[in-house]
Amino acid sequence: MVILRPPYLYGPMNNLYRESYIFDCLLNCDPILVPSDGQTKIQFLHIDDLCAQIKEIIINDEIIGIAFNVGNKEYITFEKWIEKCFEATNLKTKILYANQYNINENSRAYFPFRDYEYYLDTSLIENIYIVKKDLVVGLKESFEYYKKFAEVDKKENFQEYIRKLL
Repeated sequence: MVILRPPYLYGPMNNLYRESYIFDCLLNCDPILVPSDGQTKIQFLHIDDLCAQIKEIIINDEIIGIAFNVGNKEYITFEKWIEKCFEATNLKTKILYANQYNINENSRAYFPFRDYEYYLDTSLIENIYIVKKDLVVGLKESFEYYKKFAEVDKKENFQEYIRKLL
């Protein structure tokens, strides 16, 4: 048995309202309210890289009884992730910081992630597979998918909640 512990997954067909939330804000010119000061650290892994890691583990008979943290080697802050979404789409909108508005609500009421740091040491899996998908490239793929299928994606009404808070 092998255990894989991924961070936040992303890519085309993501059924969670994460990068598609940012895309919605960008296309609707809505501001993005970020928890606290936007410096919370998180980590991502593109679904293609996860599949490639699984394949490498399956074809290697010597990998048994190991738990791997998988993900991009580096973490990124909420603010930098949003900026990467801007870069991937060539669009931009205003970023608002919850601490500037004294907002202490649960961040999941207005943002696609909880306000806690979530990143892993991926050094063990790097002996088997190095993540290949650049975050901006992966976000561009997600944006292309989003433009085709945005109407069918699950959405949360963050903007209505943000308007009430502000």
